[in-house]
Amino acid sequence: MNMDTPLQTLDRTIVAGVARRTLGSDGADIVAWQDSVLGYDRTTPSSGGVYRLAGTAIDGGQTLTWSAVLKVLRSPAGMTMPSGAVIPRDLPDDPGIFGYWKREALAFEAGVLANLPGALATPRCYGVTTPGDGTLWVWQEDLAEGESPCWSLDQYRLAARCLGQFNGAYLAGLPLPAYPWLGRGWLRSWLALAAAGMMERIEQSRAWEHPAVRCAFPPTLAGRLLGLWEERERLLTALESLPHVFCHRDAFRPNLFIRPRRDGAEGIVAIDWGFAGAGPVGEEIAPLIAMQPADGTEDFAPRQLEGPTFDGYLRGLHEAGWRGDPRLVRFGYAASAALRYTLPTVIEVITDLCNERHHAAVEERRGMPFQRAVERQLALAEFLLDLADEATSLLRSLEHPELERRVAVS
Repeated sequence: MNMDTPLQTLDRTIVAGVARRTLGSDGADIVAWQDSVLGYDRTTPSSGGVYRLAGTAIDGGQTLTWSAVLKVLRSPAGMTMPSGAVIPRDLPDDPGIFGYWKREALAFEAGVLANLPGALATPRCYGVTTPGDGTLWVWQEDLAEGESPCWSLDQYRLAARCLGQFNGAYLAGLPLPAYPWLGRGWLRSWLALAAAGMMERIEQSRAWEHPAVRCAFPPTLAGRLLGLWEERERLLTALESLPHVFCHRDAFRPNLFIRPRRDGAEGIVAIDWGFAGAGPVGEEIAPLIAMQPADGTEDFAPRQLEGPTFDGYLRGLHEAGWRGDPRLVRFGYAASAALRYTLPTVIEVITDLCNERHHAAVEERRGMPFQRAVERQLALAEFLLDLADEATSLLRSLEHPELERRVAVS
């Protein structure tokens, strides 16, 4: 056992229960197991790490192998973020905030994620345990084997189609899950609690005057970014007026696994449901397009990826029975992507350019030369700002009475 992880307190009885559930046998006796840390961003405030347990068990005289993934969730109350901001102690326990740390565990326990509509599924959950230190341990199916490190555009289209089938079922009459921790307002909460601090850093920073930043950034980018921030309330109000669906909301490439379904067709298994909840149609595919894998294994230009992904999503919505105006979907996607991803993208580039000591780490993380990584992120920022312009234009042309009414009074 790895003694540098929370697993040093792991109870053998708990492991035995998990192993039996993975094997589908109440009579299996575990022989031994090992644990390993999975590659995962532990800077996420609510993450206490993700681990893989694998071992052997005896059942009916046979030696069997088993494995499971353990996701440790923790309260980020009082935590100091890399920016220096301290998370208030009472904030993380508000079920309405974007980063509510118990959301995924509660969703599994409530059965919300069982038998999702369409070709989207979750890993099997083997239970949620409470070790007594204030954390929650979510035991899940191990999906690590057999996933390609690189997707094709057709595979992105497939993933978007599955997400469209999932979202579209709620537009076609399936009721939204009714829990306070799956409510509306995720993006508004994120903009108020996370993005506002990012924007303050940008406005107060002298980084724009740094020679490397002035050399790399297009001269109009800063003004366009400020313009998007000034438009945020108008865009948010319109987004909140769109038809709403149950969203994963973190469906970017590393969280999605292509797996065969019972009928032999390919489907998608999605992990990491900590951001799940009600959201506007179109929001779901924003991370799939804006958040390509950071390691450079896939190097699609955003526009190249956007076409098949958006088309696949529309097809999935249609297959689920929705026959609405596709411009509503386009607005939901464009406005959500711009509001959620432009600021973090710009801040990341500024931080990297202003700190030469970061360059080697950026090259290792991105799998490409530093200059190429900067160019790629700046291209993404401009793409997102183009989406903001498109969303503003769509807002003027949409013929959706409730949307027009709400925006007119905002």
